[in-house]
Amino acid sequence: MDDLKSRLIEQEGMLVSPKTRHNVEVIKQLIDKEFIEVAASGRRFGYDEVIERLPIESPMRCLQSDFECRLLTPTIAQLCYHAVIYTEKGELSSRRTSIWRLEQASTQWKMLYHQGTNLS
Repeated sequence: MDDLKSRLIEQEGMLVSPKTRHNVEVIKQLIDKEFIEVAASGRRFGYDEVIERLPIESPMRCLQSDFECRLLTPTIAQLCYHAVIYTEKGELSSRRTSIWRLEQASTQWKMLYHQGTNLS
């Protein structure tokens, strides 16, 4: 379980890294085609929107901490954590949850669902 948690934390970190966010091929390796995101604003995004949006977004500074990982089934895992996003207007604190699905053919964990809830 610790190996899985470490792997998902690493991949979660990659998704906030400007290097990854601006590389569509890497994003496609990390995001499931059935992906859904519910942003802290309440907006809902799908796979196509994320693939189109992330590469053109401004880089973000994000600190992730307090990770908890649960294996829901042998091929589905949940990662919960605290995130602080640093903006020109200050810090935005949120709780985040991601659901990851193991793609059997490639043995790659891909994010299936992500939600952020503002704490402030």
